[in-house]
Amino acid sequence: MDKNIEKQLQQWVILDNQYKLVQEKAKELREKKSTLLESLTSNGELSTNSVINITDGRLKLVNTHTTSPLTFTYVETCLSEIIKNEDQVKKIVDYLKKRRETKTVTELKRYYNNPNNEK
Repeated sequence: MDKNIEKQLQQWVILDNQYKLVQEKAKELREKKSTLLESLTSNGELSTNSVINITDGRLKLVNTHTTSPLTFTYVETCLSEIIKNEDQVKKIVDYLKKRRETKTVTELKRYYNNPNNEK
């Protein structure tokens, strides 16, 4: 193998290892923040729309509403409620599946020899 390619692959593996560590650290920080928020709200110390001034801005406890993703199972269930002909429902869902936009992304995928290293 070309020395330049080998060196670039080594750099890629080093970056991949660093990225994995950063993601693990980010997960740990999210969990700690979540635990602290749970503690603050369960004690009643914070309530919705509370505003706390901090040195570089302010904190406000708000409720955020998110919707679940639109799945084919959900679409099929909803269509079945308004269209009694199951063949028509199946045709519509199949049509939607076939018409979906797809894109191809080229990436270097890492596979570990020891499955315990993989997350």
